[in-house]
Amino acid sequence: MDKKENSKQFQAPSGRLVLLGLSSLILSMSFIMAVFAPFPLSLASVIYGRFVGYLLGVACLGVILFISLTIFKQTTMFFFYGVAFLLSIFITEIVLRGMTPMKGIVRFGVGFFVFLILGGGIIVQSSNLSLKEMVIAEVKKSTTELNKQKEEILNQNDSDEAVRILNLLSQPEELAQEIIKTLPSYFFISIFFVLWANLYLVLKSRRMLFITRRYKFNEENLLRFKMPEQAIWFLVLGLFLSMWGSELFQTEWASDIGLTVVKCLGLFYFFQGFGIYIQFLDHIRLTGLLRTFLVMFTVLIAPWLLALGGVFDMWIDFKKFFSKNKND
Repeated sequence: MDKKENSKQFQAPSGRLVLLGLSSLILSMSFIMAVFAPFPLSLASVIYGRFVGYLLGVACLGVILFISLTIFKQTTMFFFYGVAFLLSIFITEIVLRGMTPMKGIVRFGVGFFVFLILGGGIIVQSSNLSLKEMVIAEVKKSTTELNKQKEEILNQNDSDEAVRILNLLSQPEELAQEIIKTLPSYFFISIFFVLWANLYLVLKSRRMLFITRRYKFNEENLLRFKMPEQAIWFLVLGLFLSMWGSELFQTEWASDIGLTVVKCLGLFYFFQGFGIYIQFLDHIRLTGLLRTFLVMFTVLIAPWLLALGGVFDMWIDFKKFFSKNKND
C-alpha cells in the first residue's frame, strides 16, 4: 500500500470538509458521543490529505477555544478537544503510513500514555503538594458542583453504587484516594478505546469511499486481532494480585495494581471478543437495525462478556467454528 493516499480519487466538495469539522465539534460537545470526535478530523485528512486535514483541526481548535472562553468561561472543553485532535493525528498517521492497525494503536497509545504519566509526574514534582493533596484541593474547589451532582445522582439512581458515590462526594480525602487508584486504568482504557473505535470507522469509511482501490489493511484487520498467548499469564497475575495482593504484601496498593492490570488487559480481550461477536453476527447473516441494536446493547451493557469471549478464545478458537460451518 502507498504511504500517501491519492485523494484525487475522491473529489469531495469543500462543503463536506466544513461538515466534517462541524461534526467533530458537535460530537466533542456531546457526552457519550464525544469519544468519536477524532473520526471526522481523521477522515478529512484521509480524503483531502494531511495538510488540509490538520489545518481543519487547528481551525476547529480555534472555534472550540472561542466557545470555551465566551460561553462556558473555562478551558476544559478546549483541553479535551485538543486531546481528540491529537488522537486524530495518530489515527491519520496509522492509515496514511500503511501501518498494521493494531500495532499502530499500541505504538501511539503506549507513547501517549507514557507522555501523560511523565507529564503528570513533572507537574506533581514541580508543586509543593503531594499527588493526593493536589487532587483533594481540586475536589474542594468543585464543592458547589459536587453538591449539584449529589442531587442528580440521588434523583436518578437509588442503588448501592449511588450511595457509595454519595459517600465519596462528602469525603474529599476518600474521593481523592479513589481517583488516584482508578486514574491510570481510566486513562489507559480511554486512550486505546478511542483510538480503536475511531480507526475502525476511518478504515471502513475509506474502503467505502475509495472503492476502486485495494488496501493492505482495512477494518477487518482490527476484527481479526488476537492477543498473544503469553498475555494470559499477566492476566492471571493481575487477578491473583487483585484478590490476594493486599493480604500477601500487606498493602492495599498491591490489589489496586492487580485490578489495574486486569482492566487494561481486559480491554484488549474485549477487542478480540468484539471481533468474534461481529463474525458470529456475519455467520448468522444478521443485518440492519437489529444488528446495530444488538452490537450497541452488548457493548454498553455487557462489555465484560465480550472480554470473557476473548479470553476463552485462546482455548476454544470460536472463529474456526464459524469458518467450518460456513464452508459446509
